[in-house]
Amino acid sequence: MAGYIEDRWLEKRPDKRTGKRERTTLYGKGKRYRVKGVPGVQDRSFETSEDAKQWLATAKTDTKRGEFVDPREGEISLTDYIVDHWWPSRTDKPSAEGPMRSRIWNHIIPILGDFPLRPLRDVHLRILHRQERRQGSPVHHEPLGQSLAGERQLPR
Repeated sequence: MAGYIEDRWLEKRPDKRTGKRERTTLYGKGKRYRVKGVPGVQDRSFETSEDAKQWLATAKTDTKRGEFVDPREGEISLTDYIVDHWWPSRTDKPSAEGPMRSRIWNHIIPILGDFPLRPLRDVHLRILHRQERRQGSPVHHEPLGQSLAGERQLPR
């Protein structure tokens, strides 16, 4: 995994005359260090170099293990994820699409739709399933849960 840390307050190359790195227009404003060049992940800024190094090292390790989840991806709601990512990518048979849509939009979204993905775990979907089963209309959440975990939207 590529990735590097950039000091946003100082120029990348030293001045040819003085041999020192000059201040940028961002000097003293905002977070100083930015991690860049991580494929599929937006740049992230940090106050200290140590924080940036630690985050980059963790991201690299998690990527090698296949467990990396960009935390900002978890800020979207379950509804937004379903509508924008999960539902359009479904390849259900036409006969299964209607009932699946009904289950998702009538049972899962009203209860968990505003929930952000980051704290959402498969256990929440299992609890929903148990509640629905007690009421006599079980919602099969497995395809959604598998999709969220498979796309690294749900941490393990």
